[in-house]
Amino acid sequence: MDLISRLQTRLLASGPEAAHLKIIAMCDESYAVANLVSNTTRPKLSLGYSTQILTASVVAVARVGTDQTAQESIVREVLTAACSAMDLSHHVSSEESFRPGRPVLSLRIV
Repeated sequence: MDLISRLQTRLLASGPEAAHLKIIAMCDESYAVANLVSNTTRPKLSLGYSTQILTASVVAVARVGTDQTAQESIVREVLTAACSAMDLSHHVSSEESFRPGRPVLSLRIV
């Protein structure tokens, strides 16, 4: 929850609207999911770990009203700060950014 709360705080400070943030932490035994659906709501833990873990893979999915470069920078900075605060090490194994396309009408009733 710390990571998604930090992301929300940083986004509120810099201005872009968070349409949806999702943090998924996975390990061999279990996984946890935290969601944030707007800047005006609090993050929610959808599914939590039932045990203490030593290592996890973390996936951050961010749909934010800002350009991709700024979004990547915010996520990296917040991840580094959150890990430092808990004396954890981390490395980014992959990163992907997508610019959403224009919505396409799929059904029209006249």
